[in-house]
Amino acid sequence: MGTGEIATRPQSSVIALDLMRGLAALAVLFSHLRGDAFVEYGSLPASQHGIAAASVFAATRIGGEGVLVFFVLSGFLVGGQVLARLHDGRFQLYDYATDRATRIFIPLIPACLFAAVASIVVFGHPPPIGQLLANMIGLNEIVTESLNTNPILWSLTYEIWFYVLAGVLAYIAVKRTNAISGILLIICAVVFAVLQTRYLVFWILGACASRARIDDRSKARLALLGAFLGLLGCGLNQLTMDSRSLPAILHIPAIVGESLISVGVVMALPYLTGEHVNASLERIKPIAAALAAFSYTLYLTHRPTDAILGLYLGKSEILSIQSFAYYGCRVLICLFVAAVFYFAFERHTVTVRQILRKHKASLLRVT
Repeated sequence: MGTGEIATRPQSSVIALDLMRGLAALAVLFSHLRGDAFVEYGSLPASQHGIAAASVFAATRIGGEGVLVFFVLSGFLVGGQVLARLHDGRFQLYDYATDRATRIFIPLIPACLFAAVASIVVFGHPPPIGQLLANMIGLNEIVTESLNTNPILWSLTYEIWFYVLAGVLAYIAVKRTNAISGILLIICAVVFAVLQTRYLVFWILGACASRARIDDRSKARLALLGAFLGLLGCGLNQLTMDSRSLPAILHIPAIVGESLISVGVVMALPYLTGEHVNASLERIKPIAAALAAFSYTLYLTHRPTDAILGLYLGKSEILSIQSFAYYGCRVLICLFVAAVFYFAFERHTVTVRQILRKHKASLLRVT
């Protein structure tokens, strides 16, 4: 299935993609909360060291892999949509900017304010106004640091600049270069010289996967190979990840594992978006759609929520029914707070988008 076909269907009907988004968000959630709820594996009592405990800690250590999945899926859906609209001659800069701005900023700005309020009221350390504003518009990690109570905002900087670069290149492809687009292109080059360029490469690979034209048998083979590469990448990522309790076993650059994971996901996407897979997942469509619907808000709000909870729950030094119950409470509270923010903000994205498009129509009539 190419992007053109995906673009004509509601994204929520591509069940495998919804499931991937939801599971990636949960992987990030479980990873961060486990790190805050328990001491590291090496600090547990020796009597609790074993396969069961090691498996639990390993399964809740893949938050970084979840972020990579987000980047690739973003490239597939957003970058792929840009490519499809360019191919069909339907790219409109205003529509693209409206879609991307409402998608990113309606949940992001409240999440930044939430993190700032937590810093002020709970921790007594108000962030500088400039830092707060920079986090709201994707300049953190470029001109300042991400907010202390929400460090994962680093990844939103990448998403915002992926979108800006894609929009500039698409505009140039349609209208040719002018002074404004040329300046924006230079700014994007400077930005990605500061940021980690490999994440842009992963995003572009996702976009390219959306244009793949592969027969069904080859899709299945590619997906199997992609699953192998992805698992290999996860393994390498874990073995090269340092911690206070377990030293890195392999001295391999992080980019190796991250590249294998990203390429593995890219190779699996043509198969996962096929009609056969979609039909086979029909039974879990409501669950996948619900997970995907507020995965972005969950990603944005769980860190400040957990930081507040950490003041009252602390870290458990042993594995017990009580410690796991506290961990479960952290998860449920983070999910609840995310649901509140979702219904207050992200759920209205389409409505705001429609209002902005009506505004565009009225401006065109006036001119």
